[in-house]
Amino acid sequence: MPDVWFSGWRWLLDCTLVVCVFSGTAGPASGSELSPQVGRSLVLLAKSAQSYTEQRTCFSCHHQTLPVLALHQARGRGFKVSAEAIPRQLAFTQRFFAGRRALVAMGKDVPGGPFTAGYALLALGENCWPCDDTTDALVHNLIRHQLADGSWWVVPHRHPMEQSVFTATALLLRGLQLYALTDKATLSMRKEVQARIDCAAQWLDATPARTHEDKVFRSWGLIGSGIATRTPRGRLLSCSTRQIKWIPEVQRIGRGGRICCNSSKRTAPGS
Repeated sequence: MPDVWFSGWRWLLDCTLVVCVFSGTAGPASGSELSPQVGRSLVLLAKSAQSYTEQRTCFSCHHQTLPVLALHQARGRGFKVSAEAIPRQLAFTQRFFAGRRALVAMGKDVPGGPFTAGYALLALGENCWPCDDTTDALVHNLIRHQLADGSWWVVPHRHPMEQSVFTATALLLRGLQLYALTDKATLSMRKEVQARIDCAAQWLDATPARTHEDKVFRSWGLIGSGIATRTPRGRLLSCSTRQIKWIPEVQRIGRGGRICCNSSKRTAPGS
């Protein structure tokens, strides 16, 4: 299951990288032309994320989670990434939520609501951050805010990553998978969480998607949850083919991919 999830996220990041690089070129770029451009972009991503932490004290989805995932993905493909870039952002993320852990566990004090908690757990989990009291608090926060139909409510309404209920639901479903189904959890807790995950996946499968953000995160959520559907990734790609001529290359790049460790075995040091 973790491999499938990260494969889906890799596909989204690959599409983003290709769009960013090709948007400034007059024609198709060769592999030798692509590598330096991506490398320069990665330096800017790492620099921007670091600059944010020097000027602000609050966690942000756009300056922690997204840069971390892009840098992690790029490093896995052989691009040079500063050894400190990712750990520095993960530590900043953990410190922010650790400082308000008690309130977070009670369902309070998460600016941005479910989006923020979901993006935080995604950044930590996909980089193998171990379970600790802070991730436990975020899990309890997610559970407290899940609606009866399986989805999560939306606080901010900001395109293109915090507008859709599909985005919140797919992110938080993934957060529960990463940190609430570990060996550390009791059997009853794992059963409750799995029921919540199944309910969220069923909501994604049954609810029509309207906007592009809806479709992207619905597809990502369904791919990772394992629900049998009519190839959600293929539907999204075919929908975009009319506008993007290089989509077969994106589709080829997006196949496969492995997460760095098994999230079901994630435990805190010394536990």
